Amino acid sequence: MAQVSAHPCFELFEREITRFRSFAEQRAGHDGPPSRRQRKRYHRSWPLEITVGRESSAQHYSAALHDASEIGMGFMSDHMFEKDTIVYIKLFWHESTALRIPAIVRHSNPGPNGVLVGVEFAIHDAALCETSLRFDDSTSL
Repeated sequence: MAQVSAHPCFELFEREITRFRSFAEQRAGHDGPPSRRQRKRYHRSWPLEITVGRESSAQHYSAALHDASEIGMGFMSDHMFEKDTIVYIKLFWHESTALRIPAIVRHSNPGPNGVLVGVEFAIHDAALCETSLRFDDSTSL
């Protein structure tokens, strides 16, 4: 990750994303050269949990990873998310202690197999990271 952040949770979220990318890279296809993208994306199906809203009124959605890079990811969903919506992504949905990574929706494109949603990780935003840590896992899917 290119930027450096000083808030106390930054390293926690950065480690979670690095761990996730490591799993995503295993047995995954990737954008081979040449690519119009600046960062390599790894393509692999992986279940995710997407949370939207505040702790007490949060809505949870199931999704499947489409591709991942160091700055964001694409996932398939049956739900359309508005551009600039803040979402919290549980990358390791099966782990009760897994963090929810804050992200900003950059696009949401409907297709024949669902909606392809592209998000940018927002781990440099201390307020979003603090909100993410307040979610109670008992409200997950």
